[in-house]
Amino acid sequence: MIASAGAGPEPLSPREMTPATLAEAIRFLMREETAVAAKAIAERMQAEDGVRAAVDSFHRHLPVEAMNCDLIPDQPAVWSLKSGSKRVKLSKLAAEVLTSQHSRLRKDLKTYGTPFTFLNDVTLADNLIAISQDR
Repeated sequence: MIASAGAGPEPLSPREMTPATLAEAIRFLMREETAVAAKAIAERMQAEDGVRAAVDSFHRHLPVEAMNCDLIPDQPAVWSLKSGSKRVKLSKLAAEVLTSQHSRLRKDLKTYGTPFTFLNDVTLADNLIAISQDR
């Protein structure tokens, strides 16, 4: 982004770094047009609400479907119960109603997920790439 905006030279790999290429990169940074381009980037960054953008991106990428109760979808799942070959996600209320009618199910309830469970569904790298592409 910096190089393509003219605010800095193309990055140098360690193999490309020589006294001559380093000197050329420093000369590039000292140009007036480089300073103008860097100032334009700084002004755009200053106008951004980075925290708001990060929070919005976080919420857009939350796997809400995986977090909600299967029986009462507007409530978060806190328990799971195996029903045949499927696991049913249950809210506290749904679990209370079920176990009040079928107390034998109480022993089969398992705690459902943590924030890390949801984040592990997609690798951290994939999440970071998705967030950076929102910009």
